[in-house]
Amino acid sequence: SDSLAQSVIQHLRWIMQKDLLGQDVFLIGPPGPLRRSIAMQYLELTKREVEYIALSRDTTETDLKQRREIRAGTAFYIDQCAVRAATEGRTLILEGLEKAERNVLPVLNNLLENREMQLEDGRFLMSAERYDKLLQDHTKTELDAWKIVRVSENFRVIALGLPVPRYSGNPLDPPLRSRFQARDIYYLPFKDQLKLLYSVGANVPTEKVSQLLSFATTLCSQESSSLGLPDFPLDSLPAAVQILDSFPMMSIQHALQRLYPYTVLLGHEGKMAVEGVLKRFELEDSRRSVLPEEIVSVERTTENNVFQASVTIRIAEKEVTIKVPAGTRPLSQPCTSDRFIQTLSHKQLLAEMMQSHKVKDICLIGGKDMTARDLLQQRYTLPNGDTAWRSSPLVNAALEGKLVLLDGIHRVNAGTLAVLQRSIFPVHPSFRIIALAEPPVIGSTTQQWLGPEFLTMFFFHYMKPLVKSEEIQVIKEMVPNMPTEALDKLLSFTHKLRETQDPTAQSLAASLSTRQLLRISRRLSQYPNENLHNAVTKACLSRFLPSLARSALEKNLADAAIEISTDNSPESDLEDYKCEVSSGSLRIGAVSAPIYNAHEKMKVPDVLFYDNIQNEVLKHFLLFHCKTNFHLYMVLPLRHRNKCVPRKLSVACVTIVPSVALHLGSSWRGHTVGPHRSWGSRRSFLLDESQSLTQGARCLLGKSTEEVGSAVTLPALRCILKKRVAKKKTIYSIYKMQKFKLPFSQIENFNNFTQLTIIYHLDYRSGFLIHFHPTLHPL
Repeated sequence: SDSLAQSVIQHLRWIMQKDLLGQDVFLIGPPGPLRRSIAMQYLELTKREVEYIALSRDTTETDLKQRREIRAGTAFYIDQCAVRAATEGRTLILEGLEKAERNVLPVLNNLLENREMQLEDGRFLMSAERYDKLLQDHTKTELDAWKIVRVSENFRVIALGLPVPRYSGNPLDPPLRSRFQARDIYYLPFKDQLKLLYSVGANVPTEKVSQLLSFATTLCSQESSSLGLPDFPLDSLPAAVQILDSFPMMSIQHALQRLYPYTVLLGHEGKMAVEGVLKRFELEDSRRSVLPEEIVSVERTTENNVFQASVTIRIAEKEVTIKVPAGTRPLSQPCTSDRFIQTLSHKQLLAEMMQSHKVKDICLIGGKDMTARDLLQQRYTLPNGDTAWRSSPLVNAALEGKLVLLDGIHRVNAGTLAVLQRSIFPVHPSFRIIALAEPPVIGSTTQQWLGPEFLTMFFFHYMKPLVKSEEIQVIKEMVPNMPTEALDKLLSFTHKLRETQDPTAQSLAASLSTRQLLRISRRLSQYPNENLHNAVTKACLSRFLPSLARSALEKNLADAAIEISTDNSPESDLEDYKCEVSSGSLRIGAVSAPIYNAHEKMKVPDVLFYDNIQNEVLKHFLLFHCKTNFHLYMVLPLRHRNKCVPRKLSVACVTIVPSVALHLGSSWRGHTVGPHRSWGSRRSFLLDESQSLTQGARCLLGKSTEEVGSAVTLPALRCILKKRVAKKKTIYSIYKMQKFKLPFSQIENFNNFTQLTIIYHLDYRSGFLIHFHPTLHPL
């Protein structure tokens, strides 16, 4: 009892009283793990078995009662958590009541009130009192024949939820609310919180710890809530104090921003309010912030069969060594990859993330759909037709101590990620999550994803955009032959657009990302005489911009001394663009590429085509970008989409997958893996079979191109296509992973690859074609 706070002991005593009275309880309070921790502490003290389910908008009636499975050709029902808890006398924990759809939880009404429920397999759950009365007049064999099942008298339900409407969610229906005895589980009292922080931060001055806690409790007050400020994640304070304990010289304000990233979360008035509270409690940095500078070294250590790494970080001209969780694979020294260009801001960000990795999961916010069930497990069909469940990469990583990268959590519903907050299985101590997200849109009701619940789950790091000097460093190291004068003009023009307050100019700056600047630089390095004006206008798709945006683009180009020059344009002499095939190579203008020996001749296009100068210029453009490892996104008239592009592929003997036409009904699974009916000895069953986009990336198909014939696609499909072409990696809905590897002929020990891995061909390319009416935008 000495290790438990008095407020927690009072909560446990109240739960025990309701348990003795046979009543179900509802623990309600602000976001955080405290409610769940108290419930689990009570069950541990009383040695009670538990059934746990995290509710979300994807939870259905079958997740609570029974789910139908197939075994040996026969369909039957398997009891789920609520039924198992009722029949086995366990405690059912329902977390996130406010996240469930309104028509889901009422199925438990009768079970909660009368301990009775009708099941899909014909059985009927009956309360222990009624069952025992029937047993006095009938035998157990008769009751079993009637399919009556006794509900244990030890069955209890503990529900966990947030108060709605203060927090987002669905309010409880009054009939369901009346089934529970509720108790408000607020944050621990100030005295108990302070005692906990003192115990984990012995090296941090006590007055600073007190000021830190005062700041946090102020942001959780009713006055702060009335100003529109989200609650401070008080439960994450011990993790922040642990970091300050190892780095006592570090800025406290900077540590607070990892828990409460108010600079990207709040508007101007909110920032001023938070900074006023910081100043009141003397936590505002009065001098230059002391921040970690870089990671010096990483060395493996093992203690009690637990893999760890000793990481040395340079901060304030000192080197501090800390121990962080590590995986089972060999360690690599920081920044040893040839493809990663180090900048000062990146070194600092990596050092800060390593500090956070020591104590908590990380969310990286920077300028950058799945369901809750897909996040944990997925149902699939065995070759014999039986149904089974496979764990997701997230669950496997948690059990094996790996690091999981969750890309795009700002697109996921808040209730979906709530299932990550707890697992019954023992989680490996080295398991960590790094989540990637775009900054929340301040003032938006739909894109303000960073709320009180998210704040309790991660430490937040903001990846600031590259400054001009760092962007020049990256481009010069990756494209050393880029003309210096052109690079200076290009970067000056780009950063002027990014820094302006004009919304029209800012929309143009979005087309000139660092990745796009690298593409322009690579082209100019190979063609130094090409006009910079031409390259920029192509990158911004100026021909399809509104007149106002096009005028703003031309004005800013003129101000940056980037002018149109027809003398050095590669299109000035169209007669040079001739298509020639000789000695196993294709040459168009100054660009040449080898002709492929296609293994599947039927996938090489063969179209009726008449060469002309205009089409030769387009084929030259296609050949150059395929040779320089660029994926293509082209806006073309219908005649070019159906003739010119296949003609270029035909001459080069390039295999092409069947056309993929995207539309509003398109889904990622539909174009990657789909159900295929296969016939066994007695029955048919469904298996996942590769679709066109998957076939295009396999090694055995050689070089492939995709056609996309619609300009309208779903946002979720667009973001996955972007990851596919940018990162050369895709995880499908059946958990197949495509990786960018060497050509098939150079892969050694191919049989060692898992069956769930598909190898990308080195020459794989994607071409996204959007057609428009030729009379509106002639090519």
